[in-house]
Amino acid sequence: MGSLSIPPHAAAWLLGLSGFILLFIRLAQQVFRETQSKEAILIALLLFLGLRSPLQSLLQGEYALLLSLGIGWSALLMSLSQRGILSYPLWAAAFVIHPYGMMISFIARVVLAPLHWRYGLTILASTILLSWPVWIYQFVPLLIQSTPVHGILEFPTLTHFVSALFLTGLLPLLLGIGALFWSLSKGYYSQPWRAWILVILGILGYLATIPFPSFVLGGKIILLSGFGILLAGSILLFRIVSRTHLSLFAILVVLLLVGTFFTSSALLHFTKGSKATVQEAQLAEWFRAYDPAPVPVLILSSGQGKMAQFANKIPVDLLQSHFFSATAYSFTPTPEVKRIQDQSAQFKQVFTTQCVECIDTFDVEYIIVNTREFPALPNQTPLIEKDGFLVYVKK
Repeated sequence: MGSLSIPPHAAAWLLGLSGFILLFIRLAQQVFRETQSKEAILIALLLFLGLRSPLQSLLQGEYALLLSLGIGWSALLMSLSQRGILSYPLWAAAFVIHPYGMMISFIARVVLAPLHWRYGLTILASTILLSWPVWIYQFVPLLIQSTPVHGILEFPTLTHFVSALFLTGLLPLLLGIGALFWSLSKGYYSQPWRAWILVILGILGYLATIPFPSFVLGGKIILLSGFGILLAGSILLFRIVSRTHLSLFAILVVLLLVGTFFTSSALLHFTKGSKATVQEAQLAEWFRAYDPAPVPVLILSSGQGKMAQFANKIPVDLLQSHFFSATAYSFTPTPEVKRIQDQSAQFKQVFTTQCVECIDTFDVEYIIVNTREFPALPNQTPLIEKDGFLVYVKK
């Protein structure tokens, strides 16, 4: 990444954006297969922008998931063609990038175009064979740890059901359901009913994972509902909306989408930064320009993980910094792993107790203090003071 003119985190964002765009292109191709109309693609674009989960994944930093979904849906379409065998490495690539992206795409493949069980097993077997390290070091540990917290089960409630509808994208959902009932009232029964199975599966899957808080698939599987709404809604609305009124319909939907976006507390929360504040990000960008070298840094701020990522630095607490999985079963018990775990626990204690004297134990080159959360270091002159942050060169 060092040869790129853009910072590593921006390159990761571009990969996520590429997956976001590729996913839409593949979904649009699926819609075009059913309608043979460019107007239907416009409707699909509007519904895609209205889906909550893909955009939320982009704002959350789920770049690998989006790229995996884009590649997985590419594998889905290729498996329907005469070059189906070429989809095998794509399925494996999607799984390696993000297992959930491949799983969601494969479920959609099974529902939308039922395949012979031997073909399905061949896809799964080739995926496992080509991506076995991911199963051993990432996916199996996550399954092992997917147990209820403290043995307490939290069963789905009406609130969870409502949240599932909002994650699906309330406007596309209402438009799709409205189009469905209208078409049924007119006797249009040859509709994409399989896509509605995806909608139901996504919502039921989301609710089914609620009793297992550490099993994070629930927040991802709801994407099935969004994809089902997009496919079914695009085809139904294309058949309902007059070509002469399509522009007016598009403008109206865009206005509604803008309104729902700026009234969504969740999306606004992510645009303001859920893992780092704007001030933390700005300080990190300044620090990267000042010293681009990846040196160890002690960052005494809540967003220390993302600050280290933006500044191209090595944080003290690697386990809570979104740098790699902190799943206990993923670790081999080596002295270095023990050191990382002990240092993570030590950092948490120092930051929680605000122990200024304790920071001398960390072997770092710089210390960044967020004075809103940690006291300034006594008898030390900061290199710079910027927006409530103090940057020290450790002596």
